[in-house]
Amino acid sequence: MKFKYCLYIIEATFLLCTGCGKIEDVSVENVQLPAPDTISELQLNLTKISVDDYPGGKLVDLVEDIESAEPMDSKDVENIQRSEDYLTIVLRYEDDSQDTFYFFQNEEEWYMETEAGTFYRNAEFIQEYITKIEGTLETEFAPEPEVLRLCLDLENKYDTLDTQYVFTLGVQIDMQFHGMAEEEAIASTKSSLMEKYQIYQYALQCGIDISDEELDQILKQYQEEFADDAVRSEYETIYEEAGTTLQESLEKNRELIRIEKTIKKLYQKLQNDFRDGKTKVGNKDCKDVNEYYLTYVEEIVKKSIGETEQKKIEKSLEDVETYYRDSKIE
Repeated sequence: MKFKYCLYIIEATFLLCTGCGKIEDVSVENVQLPAPDTISELQLNLTKISVDDYPGGKLVDLVEDIESAEPMDSKDVENIQRSEDYLTIVLRYEDDSQDTFYFFQNEEEWYMETEAGTFYRNAEFIQEYITKIEGTLETEFAPEPEVLRLCLDLENKYDTLDTQYVFTLGVQIDMQFHGMAEEEAIASTKSSLMEKYQIYQYALQCGIDISDEELDQILKQYQEEFADDAVRSEYETIYEEAGTTLQESLEKNRELIRIEKTIKKLYQKLQNDFRDGKTKVGNKDCKDVNEYYLTYVEEIVKKSIGETEQKKIEKSLEDVETYYRDSKIE
């Protein structure tokens, strides 16, 4: 099977490809790249770059580096497996075909893998084209103190944190922190929750969910971050004033956190798809991952929700709006 390769790099994960006069991967030989003059665009991880905006000299160097990678025999790759944090390069050609290379590190050595699953060593050159960010940890527990106070105050007024709570909280946040009038805040919250529940239902339809075990780990991470002295000193008093603890609040929010993390998992999947070269939604070729996600939600997610489920979501939001107007919990 042949695969056309003429690449470019910068960051990444994995990539898809089909196409254009590709290289021979039958015998284990060095990659032979075709002339780079048919490349029209590169994608370096989540970054798309027109060939006109990429230095020609650097492209020539990249081609030479790719071709210099040493092919590995099948017996040498038995214990080699691409890691989850691999880097990706996608090359797109004038005929709309594309090719992909994957780069990953194993015990300090860098490897390159083709779409056909052929492995090459001596791929350290990738570091000249892309910076791998390591040791970064997203801090999950970082609410604004005033927002946290509002959340805890409302939590104390609800036995169960369901859509009624989320709706009231959304309206209050829009009014108090985004400067909206009440009617504007109600409309904004209703629209936001409509989309959120559509995305959540779509994720479930796709088999994307957060298991109880995963959720336990997420809550554990929150508590570990809270244990940090700097974080605890800022938030501990807020919980004490509300007459609760972080652990109690997390347990009360457990199912709401599951929904948020399920939606985030779907986003991460779509982000990986984009990074792997799937940049089109229908006939629209998206310029970045945010455009890809928003287009996907409009064109795929919302149109996939069945009429029965859609009416169920609408009825639920109408009920909570009525409840909010009648009760005016503040």
